[in-house]
Amino acid sequence: MRKAVWLGICTLALGFGAGVASAEVVTIAVTGHVTQVPDSSLGVTVGQALTATYSYDSSTSGSTSSGTTTYLLASPPAAIGVSVAGGPTYQSQNSWTFQVAETSVNFTYTATSLPTNGSSTTISLAYFDQGSTWGGTSSLPTTAPPASFFGSSMFSPYIHVQPAGSSGFFAQLDTATLVPSIMVSPANSSFISQQSFDAVLLLSAQLSVTSMQASVGGTSINFSYPGTCQLAAANNAQRTALICPNAATVLAGLGGGLHTINWLITLADGSTLQQSVVWNLVL
Repeated sequence: MRKAVWLGICTLALGFGAGVASAEVVTIAVTGHVTQVPDSSLGVTVGQALTATYSYDSSTSGSTSSGTTTYLLASPPAAIGVSVAGGPTYQSQNSWTFQVAETSVNFTYTATSLPTNGSSTTISLAYFDQGSTWGGTSSLPTTAPPASFFGSSMFSPYIHVQPAGSSGFFAQLDTATLVPSIMVSPANSSFISQQSFDAVLLLSAQLSVTSMQASVGGTSINFSYPGTCQLAAANNAQRTALICPNAATVLAGLGGGLHTINWLITLADGSTLQQSVVWNLVL
């Protein structure tokens, strides 16, 4: 039986203090093709190619009942977008609700818009982990579903797009890929002037980094690679990391108050990754 996963988007409050958790944002890109079109008025036909991208904070805590763990996700970062080649595009908004339900054999991600005229638009995405090789019931996965999930006629992963007042359409998923991202530590936090700390940029995978530069308000600050930061030693998770020693000194040079630190990493293939954190210096 296909078990739907619902992603509940709530407003993410920005907090400061030593107890602020570091968000682990996971973004997955999928490809697929349309297999069923109950509603022909949508301008979608069987066989059309489809792409989608969805995101969630994998550090979100879940609540378990009867073997199913439910995760209510905040927006941002939770989001989903679906695009049919030569057809319509659907994109969630921050006002949508998101919830993930995960069992040892199923994982489903669903986004639902606020009701309009008594009905809602829903986008559901489901995987079938029959061997319990990827998901589980203790935490959200931080990697893309493995290739073994795809190609099965009985347990093929799928997306169901159901616009308001419509039966929508279904698409079978063919591939899933982790979109590279950065986690910054410390995350959004407050510090006092006597506090010492280093900054770490942890990438979502093992990637070749060409350069990195941090900035505040478009002006470069003294976090850079090559330069003041260096690559960390290899870790068991096979995730590239950069260490920026004496980050407290750089923050102190910016003065007291809130500072949005923007980090930009350039990879060997020419692509870039960006992430921001807000650090508050209390003088």
